[in-house]
Amino acid sequence: MKSSTSRFYHDHLLVKEPNTKQITPWHQDQPYYNIEGNQTCSFWIPVDPVPRYSTLEFIAGSHSDGRWLMPRTFMNYEAKWFPEGTLEDIPDIDANRDAFPIIGWAVEPGDVIAFHMLTLHGARGTTASEGRRRIFSVRLLGDDITHAPRTWITSPDFSDITPEINPGAPMDHPRFPILWKSSQ
Repeated sequence: MKSSTSRFYHDHLLVKEPNTKQITPWHQDQPYYNIEGNQTCSFWIPVDPVPRYSTLEFIAGSHSDGRWLMPRTFMNYEAKWFPEGTLEDIPDIDANRDAFPIIGWAVEPGDVIAFHMLTLHGARGTTASEGRRRIFSVRLLGDDITHAPRTWITSPDFSDITPEINPGAPMDHPRFPILWKSSQ
């Protein structure tokens, strides 16, 4: 992150049962949140082996221009957070996979994939021969991240801290403890 600190933001467990047809659509993480800034990191940590077909895939370098793309609900593709038309839509990557620098890896428990919260990423469903696919996901914030209260409920919902952290202020709050600090 090129940050002198690493602050915990949130975590969650992602589970797909064998033969899950539901994909995780291509998306960026950061537009769903109540934060602004560039020093972010998402960790994708497999609890179970994940073959290449079902792993998280990325569009290499897609975070580098700092552009936010329209976040949509995963089930019905609704523009629930930003008004329709205010952000550019995510291209239909699956309709033309050869046109994008898609990367991904088969992973095992003990592996960790770290990526910027603006990196476009998504995952296919699982096959019938796979076991359960459990992934522990953790989000971290760096020095330049500030509070950006939204007029909608973010995912996760941090609206209860809005009165406690001013807009544009660092995410200095007991809910977001510092996990690491540079000794320099």
